[in-house]
Amino acid sequence: MGCFLIRLKLNLRDRTACICLCICAVIIIVVLLQLNLHAAERSALPVGLEIKGSGPLTERAADSFRSNEAVFIYEGSYDELYELLTDGYIYCIVSLGEDFDRNIAQGRTDGIMTLYSAKDNKIATIIGDIAAGCCMDAVCMYKAYNTYAGLGAGRNDTLSGLGQLFGIGGDASDNDGHKHVIGSIVQYSELLENMENSGGYDYDFQFEYINTGEKESREITNGLIYRQVICGLMGLLLILCTFCTCSMITKEYENGIRDRIRTSAQPAALTAASEILALFVFSAPLSAVVLFFGKNAGMLMLNLALILISTAVFYLLANVLRNVFAYQLLGAVLTIVVGVCGFISIFEGMQGGKLFGYTPMGVYIRLMSEML
Repeated sequence: MGCFLIRLKLNLRDRTACICLCICAVIIIVVLLQLNLHAAERSALPVGLEIKGSGPLTERAADSFRSNEAVFIYEGSYDELYELLTDGYIYCIVSLGEDFDRNIAQGRTDGIMTLYSAKDNKIATIIGDIAAGCCMDAVCMYKAYNTYAGLGAGRNDTLSGLGQLFGIGGDASDNDGHKHVIGSIVQYSELLENMENSGGYDYDFQFEYINTGEKESREITNGLIYRQVICGLMGLLLILCTFCTCSMITKEYENGIRDRIRTSAQPAALTAASEILALFVFSAPLSAVVLFFGKNAGMLMLNLALILISTAVFYLLANVLRNVFAYQLLGAVLTIVVGVCGFISIFEGMQGGKLFGYTPMGVYIRLMSEML
């Protein structure tokens, strides 16, 4: 216990280690902030919105679409949005036509919106449903108003009038030929079901397919690469921090302080375990930064495991070399090699390879990116 406390106090007095810890913490915070901002944008579906006309109904539908948290809106002309679509930055384009207000006011359910997307884009169908929902209240209101107004005097309160208007066939009457006045929920439900099947209320969304090539799939792949590169950068920062922390061991060898430790009665294995634990505790708060960004406990445990393993490796390296220059040279080379292997595993995985994925950094990047 005494060796643990002494080593921890020495770490806290080491300016180089403390400065490195603070710098790494600041960089990780900045990286996580950027990742959260990117994630907030990518958590919604990127969609292009083209507004050709103007009017209260158009603005109402556009505002409703903009405020929907499921989509991230890019507004502009068709040419601008077409370029974003073909480059893979948006999934589709929702276009509100020039006659949007007039068509809805006339009770029409076709030709209201046009959706441009790649033919094999399944997400576009979901976006189409979202866009349709943003103007469905106005469509239903004007459709119902025009329908009711078209019944005429003496027909606007009978089932037979509605049946004749929508071509359902025959008067809604019982076996004796008596007309039913709207009042029975069962009769009204049957009427609505017949109206739905008659086609008078079919919502026709016009789809236009665009050849986007492989840009969309490449954008999704780029998003995965982005997350993996961020994870690799975070892992390198954690390793760099432990590398700087263990450098004071070599300084103690050159100053003769380590000779005093070997003359103590404490077993060498217990001394090494105590010092590794102290070095680990010194660097461990760096991994706790992820908790301030709402990340899960699994991510914290993975970072702690990386810190513990790298601390043990650099502690062993420092005790073997016992020279500041040699430790810094080989430690830097080892850090670079580990980092390169990790980044190679990212691009190797795209080609189906797994060799570098089994390296420590490759495993860290894979597990970390899955938890982001």
